[in-house]
Amino acid sequence: MEAVRKNKLVAIPQFQSASLRKIIDWYLRKGYKKVVVKPLESAGGDNVHFCTSIQEIKQACQKILHQKNVFGELNKRILIQQFIRGDEYAVNTVSLHGKHYVSDVWKVNKLAHTPAYDYCEIVPSTHPRYQRLIKYTEQVLSSLGIRHGAAHTELRYNENGPILIETAARLMGAAQHSFEAEIYQGNTQVSLLVTSLLDPKGFQDILKRKLAQKKFGMNIHLVSRVHGKVSDFDMASFLKSLPSTHSFILPPSGYPVAPSENLIGFIGIVFLINDDPAQLHRDKAAIRAAERNYFYTNLKK
Repeated sequence: MEAVRKNKLVAIPQFQSASLRKIIDWYLRKGYKKVVVKPLESAGGDNVHFCTSIQEIKQACQKILHQKNVFGELNKRILIQQFIRGDEYAVNTVSLHGKHYVSDVWKVNKLAHTPAYDYCEIVPSTHPRYQRLIKYTEQVLSSLGIRHGAAHTELRYNENGPILIETAARLMGAAQHSFEAEIYQGNTQVSLLVTSLLDPKGFQDILKRKLAQKKFGMNIHLVSRVHGKVSDFDMASFLKSLPSTHSFILPPSGYPVAPSENLIGFIGIVFLINDDPAQLHRDKAAIRAAERNYFYTNLKK
């Protein structure tokens, strides 16, 4: 964040410390109505808390400090950030010699008041926010010195434009190669990364082209609202009957579930492709109805 700010780009105000007192002092000094408190090093929405008071911050810090994160390491420092309202996006890129190529852009929709994913949509290049998202992301990558390889950048977008949440020099998680290849005429972040490594000249030719999108795409994260297990309902056959279904990952019957709060409790995912974005949303509604009515057995009624 500091490197981004030094290059005069907008970034979320934040502070990190191993001291609860210093965390609270920063919160009082800044006067933000809402903040995000999370481990400095973790992933998957692990121990992410949205706080609006000193008491909530204290409780969040007690749950984080000296507890193990998803990597099995002890949390020694806490990160606190201003909560930024706005739509969330993810931009995936591959870079070579400081030139950045965007492989795909997603609008991210999460469950209310949690870091858990609801569904994500491919953002077409004709979208009115697309060019600002791309330009800002490229500026962020250059500010951070990312000159080669893949990167996954997460952003908010509000009345002030795009603002960085975080970026990492890695491929996007939960990606499906054949799904993206069908949407982008064979090109995916993975294939572009391989080309940049094995055929740099060929990749430089790709850099000159515009992103070519053939269809619209969406992924839907399966969501549980109950403490229970996966039922015997034949979700696979149901999904195959929908017009947009491309592929899916489902848990077996009897798989234990709890209310979805983050990515650590991942249950499954469905990938949809269609020429008509409205059909994607109709199929999403059908999937949510089947999931809610048939897919889970509640063990705590």
